[in-house]
Amino acid sequence: MWRVTACGLFLASLPLLPGTVERTAPEVDPYRLKGYPTYVRQCAPCHGEHGDGAGAGARFLQPPPRDFRRTPLKWASTDNGVASIDDIRRSVVEGVGGTAMLPFRHLGEAACNDLADVVAAFRARGTRESLTEAGLSGDDLERTVAARTVSGVRIAAPPVESLDAEAVARGYIAYHRRGCAACHGPDARGGDHETEVDGRRVRTRIPDLTSGLLRRSRAPDDLAARIRTGIPGTAMPATPMPDTELADLVRWLRERIPETTPNFSTPWSGTLPALRFDGVLPTSPDDPRFDAAPQTWLPLAPFDAFHHPTRGVRVAALASATHVVLRILVPDASRDPVDGGPPDGVAVRATPAPKPPVLPFPGQMPVLDRAVTYTGPMPRARDPIFDASGFENPEEVCRTIAPAARTGDSVYASGLWRHVIALRTEQSGTPLGPTPLSIAVAVFDGGARKGPLPTAFTAWMELVVAPEVR
Repeated sequence: MWRVTACGLFLASLPLLPGTVERTAPEVDPYRLKGYPTYVRQCAPCHGEHGDGAGAGARFLQPPPRDFRRTPLKWASTDNGVASIDDIRRSVVEGVGGTAMLPFRHLGEAACNDLADVVAAFRARGTRESLTEAGLSGDDLERTVAARTVSGVRIAAPPVESLDAEAVARGYIAYHRRGCAACHGPDARGGDHETEVDGRRVRTRIPDLTSGLLRRSRAPDDLAARIRTGIPGTAMPATPMPDTELADLVRWLRERIPETTPNFSTPWSGTLPALRFDGVLPTSPDDPRFDAAPQTWLPLAPFDAFHHPTRGVRVAALASATHVVLRILVPDASRDPVDGGPPDGVAVRATPAPKPPVLPFPGQMPVLDRAVTYTGPMPRARDPIFDASGFENPEEVCRTIAPAARTGDSVYASGLWRHVIALRTEQSGTPLGPTPLSIAVAVFDGGARKGPLPTAFTAWMELVVAPEVR
C-alpha cells in the first residue's frame, strides 16, 4: 500500500511484513510538475534548470546555491535529518536569513507548495541516480534511497519557558561539555574553522550567533533541531542529548541571541510607499521633500554571506509622472573607493513585470529600467582585483545594461552614505498608471573588494504612490 506526501514522492513509514523492503513511491518527473515553469523563472537563475546548483548566478554567491540532486537539504527538522516537504516549503516561503536565498511568500501559498514539490522531486531523482552510479541496485538501492529521502518524526524542543540564571548556567556548561565551543568559540561568536567533510579538509567560517543573523530563527524548535540533527552536508554534527540538557542549552543560546534577530523569515509589507511630487527633480539628500515622504527600511540579502556588513537600507521614495526618485541611506564603516579600488554606490531596478525573478534569467529578463550611481570610477574591464576573485569573463557578465550615470548627489558623513538616484519610467511604465511598478535596490561596497559586483540586494518591492502632491 502506498501513501504519499504533498508531491507524491515517498512511501509511508508503515510496518513492513517480514522479508519486505521499504520502497520509495514511483519516481515523479520534476520537469512535468505544475510548479516547474515557476521554478525556471524564480529559482533556476541560482539553482539551475536541472536543480544542480549551476544557475547563471551561482558563481557569484557564497554560500553557493544548493544542488538539490546531489547534496543533502540542510534545513531539516526531523529526527533522521532528512528534510520533510514542510521543511522544504518553509525554506521557499521564508528564505534563508543572511544568504542570497530570499523569501518567496509573495508568490502565494499555492505557488510555494508547487515549488517545494519540484525541489523534492529533484532530490528524489538525484539521490537514486547517484546511488545507482555508485553500484547499488535491488533491495540495497531501495533501502538507501528510502533512508535518504523519507523524512522522520519532527523534532520538538522540550519546554524552555524558564530563563532563570541557574538554567542558563547549566546550558553554558552543556555548550562546552558537548564540544560546541570547539567550532563556535567559547562565547558563540564563531570564527574560521577547519574540519573534514566527506574525506576532504574544508575551511569554513562559523557564523557569529550573537550577531542575531541566523539561517533559521531563534525559536526553541529551530535551535533544538539544529542541535539534534546538525546541518546535513556541513561540518555541524548531530548531537543527541537528554531533553533536560537540551532545554538548558537552548536556554543559554536564546540568551546569547538577540530577540530582535534580523532574519528574512520576519515578514515585511512587500510594498514601497512613495509620495507624489511635481516640479524639478530633487538631487540633494537634504531636499525637504524626502523628509516628508515615508521612510522605509529594506533588509538586504548578501551575495557573500561572509561579507555582510550592511543589513539593510532606509529609503524615501518620491514619484512624478515621469520619474521615481529615491533617497537611499546606506550604513558603511568606511568611505570608499580607496586608491585604485572599486567604488561604493547603489543601483536601482524597476519593472512592471508581475512577480519578477530575484535575479533576471538570461533570455527571460523582464523589461527593466536600471539606474546606477557610483561614488568613483568603475574599475577597468580587466581589473586585477576582480580577476583575482576567480570569475570568468567579467567584462561580459558584469557590465551594466545602462551606462553609469550620476542622477543625484552622494554624500558621506559619520558612517552613512546618502544617495539620491532617479529612474525614468518611460520604459518600465508609469508608477501613477494602472500597471504596478516593482523596485529593487543593490548596494556596492568598495571595501569588499568585489570589483564591479554589488555586495547585497533587496527583494522586489511594489511601489505604492500617495495621491497628494507636494
